[in-house]
Amino acid sequence: MEARLCLDHVRLLDDDYPQSSGVEESEVESERETDEYQSRMDKIAAEIARLEQEALLTKLKAEQALLEKDAFLAGQPSQKSPSKRKKKTRSTPKKPTPTAS
Repeated sequence: MEARLCLDHVRLLDDDYPQSSGVEESEVESERETDEYQSRMDKIAAEIARLEQEALLTKLKAEQALLEKDAFLAGQPSQKSPSKRKKKTRSTPKKPTPTAS
């Protein structure tokens, strides 16, 4: 009995919404597929933009590190062969620095 009532209810709903033609259903399906495709393309574009930003940030950090390295090396004496360096020794001992009293 309950199944019969449910079936009648479904039939009433079907009567309220007449069957659409196959063309309309195809158009709806096509629109849905287009929306899904566009959504995927939007996600891919967002991921590409994120990766481009990450790459640019990495490049900027590398350039900054090179600039810091160059600045550090500019303040250092040139050392072509570290193995041939001689240890510097002072001929006179260093004078003690006066302390503030």
